[in-house]
Amino acid sequence: MSNKVSAYVFYSIPDFEKVEKHKSNIINFAKKELNIDSNEIDFYVDICPRKERKEIHKLLDNIEKNQYTILLIDHISHLLKIRNEEEMMKLVELTKKINDNGVKIYSIMDNKILV
Repeated sequence: MSNKVSAYVFYSIPDFEKVEKHKSNIINFAKKELNIDSNEIDFYVDICPRKERKEIHKLLDNIEKNQYTILLIDHISHLLKIRNEEEMMKLVELTKKINDNGVKIYSIMDNKILV
């Protein structure tokens, strides 16, 4: 089965230079570590306040529909900002849900696969 690759980028303020940097980090990682070309990656990008993120919900819906086998993120905080223990538990549940759908999550800055 070939890899179907998604990527998620989140930035809470409209700093398009930083958003492009995150996308570039993801593309470079995909090419170097996974031998995946940039045109094989479906990007979901939210540039908005954390509570208004629409693209992450689209991404999660598509993951539940088994459209992807890989999710690339620049940093774990793009999935969920962790400020307390409750949010940490939400992140654990979210990563488990994604993994249970057969998707590996690569956090580039954390340099690891999230399981």
